[in-house]
Amino acid sequence: MRQQENTKNERLLENQAEPLATMAYAAQDYPHDRLRYAWKLLLQNHPHDSICGCSVDEVHREMLTRFAKSQEVARFITHDALMTLTAKINTVEFGAQAKPFVVVNTTGFTKSGLTRIVVEWNRIDFSAAGSIQEQRAQLVQQLKTLPELMVVDAHGQSVPFRLIDQQVAFHYDLPKDRFREPFQAIELTIELNMVDMPACAWRTLALQPATQAGVADSAVKAQPRLISNEWLKVVVEDDGSLTMTNRETGKVYHQMLVFEDTGDMGNEYIYRQTADNHAYYSTDFPMDVRLVHADELGSELELTNYLEVPVSADDQLAQETQAVIDITKRTAKRSAEKVPLTITTKIRLNPHSRQLQFESHLNNQAKDHRVRVLFKTALVAETHVADSIYETVTRPNHPAKNWQNPTNPQHQQAFASVFNEANGVTVGNFGLNEYEILPQDNTIALTMLRCVGEMGDWGYFATPEAQCQGEFTFNYSVELTDGSKAQQVASYQRAQGAQTPFSVQQTTRHAGTLAADHQYLEVNTPEFAVTSLKRANTGTGMTLRGYNLGDRQVPLSVSVGDLQAEPVNFFEEPLTDVDSTTLAAAEIKTLLFTEKERS
Repeated sequence: MRQQENTKNERLLENQAEPLATMAYAAQDYPHDRLRYAWKLLLQNHPHDSICGCSVDEVHREMLTRFAKSQEVARFITHDALMTLTAKINTVEFGAQAKPFVVVNTTGFTKSGLTRIVVEWNRIDFSAAGSIQEQRAQLVQQLKTLPELMVVDAHGQSVPFRLIDQQVAFHYDLPKDRFREPFQAIELTIELNMVDMPACAWRTLALQPATQAGVADSAVKAQPRLISNEWLKVVVEDDGSLTMTNRETGKVYHQMLVFEDTGDMGNEYIYRQTADNHAYYSTDFPMDVRLVHADELGSELELTNYLEVPVSADDQLAQETQAVIDITKRTAKRSAEKVPLTITTKIRLNPHSRQLQFESHLNNQAKDHRVRVLFKTALVAETHVADSIYETVTRPNHPAKNWQNPTNPQHQQAFASVFNEANGVTVGNFGLNEYEILPQDNTIALTMLRCVGEMGDWGYFATPEAQCQGEFTFNYSVELTDGSKAQQVASYQRAQGAQTPFSVQQTTRHAGTLAADHQYLEVNTPEFAVTSLKRANTGTGMTLRGYNLGDRQVPLSVSVGDLQAEPVNFFEEPLTDVDSTTLAAAEIKTLLFTEKERS
């Protein structure tokens, strides 16, 4: 949970609040103080024992409070910047009955995927005539007689969408210059596909009464157990595992998306499997699968795996932990009593992406165990790569000969990838920072939950809340490549980009100085992973920071309008001996953009 909340926090601040505020505000209005406060709150959660989950329960609870405070500030900055930005965008070309909204890609990569927005179709303020009940009845009647709807872009072209929900709901505005304003509104929740949105760009669309019939033209094909698009074919087998085919290379992968549950008699620092050495796999239990969506926005399957796992370790573990017996000398096994572990996974395939996305949900009522999801690559490779801190790091698939731990978990940020010259598999994640490469078949094992009852290290400190009881949701992905540098880097980009959702804001029909569709920042170097776009700490410029995802030097081409760029250090001081037009392997580069001097 800590890692998921931390990832959410970092993406909100780094990839939404800061770039949106940069696009929306002049330098003098940039919210330096609010961002600094939110960052400092987040950094209070970053001592290594805290962020790694190696602390007592009280520390964990306080971390969740800090995450919540920091995220609330980030959400406020994001919303305020979106309101400011959309107020400047020209939307007068849309029809009188249109409800315009703006979608922003705040990542440094071209991005495709689903986005969802709640469109306010009509509202009645509490201050209007009639009682609250009469106002609601009026809106309910309007909802029943809604016209057929369509979404159009700024050029009047129809855009496919799904109507997810429609309701009459209570809300209120909190203006900065007056008291709260309650109202009731017709809300229409829609989903649509954004296709190849450039880095740091926005597009304006609108929901309006239909002027033409929609035409379904899906590039995704679906059956009850099969979904496919141009690049990928996915079949759910009788045991609940996936068989995936790379339609470009013909490579077939079996036993993908297999859930594994093992006993854990370790502590918050180190996993140690219980002495029975037995694993439970989802492929040994019943499963259900159903087709949820199959339209021009893509396909979605819902897979449910019904595992039964031991309720906890046996009584021996309690005796060994209280006796402070080292985990390498423990002999505890798992209880004979079983509890359900039902895992429900949404499997989504977009017609415009090579990436297969997953959202798994479970209610954990077991203790002393670890849950992982396995992707068997069966690729011949001695090394793999993972997204580390400002680097795509290469690691061996086999541990060193002097490595004594039976397991070899590693740390990642957004992805881990096994590949050779012909094929590759990249597994992305959201806040699931532990993975392991199982060397016998180069399976990528992604840890979802570790549930233990003690902190560990130098004594016995009980941490019952570290047993992680309750509801959990996990987001991750898999992408198949041909092993080439270009496809590998693109898969890394999509894994990183998937951590940041599109930012969406409804607006009104109004004149504005900004175009309905615009790219604020151009990134023409695929290997350049943007990690920060913000206003400079002093002056009127803005800084852009990123690093090289690849393992070789490449030309660096980035631009912000007609501003000029110069290399600077972390403190935004000039670096006269650094070239702004090249990017070495694993190099971190910060550029300061300022207005060109007039001659």
